[in-house]
Amino acid sequence: MELAARYHPLKDTCYAEALIARMILSILSVDHVVVFGVRKKADDTDAALEAHAWVTAGSMPVCGVQASCGYTVVRCFASI
Repeated sequence: MELAARYHPLKDTCYAEALIARMILSILSVDHVVVFGVRKKADDTDAALEAHAWVTAGSMPVCGVQASCGYTVVRCFASI
């Protein structure tokens, strides 16, 4: 996913990787979930938030899952 995200017009971010993963999994007809989460920045004293996106296919992590610890899920999009 990281390799494909490098050639995507978006910056090399978890969001770009999640979109690429979603596209590839959809083409392959693999059921998956795209998850968006937020958390407070650990190094910031104000209420600044940072966001993260990750993808799973069943219980299998696809991308961004390892870095998802500590994030509160705000939205999930499941394939149909």
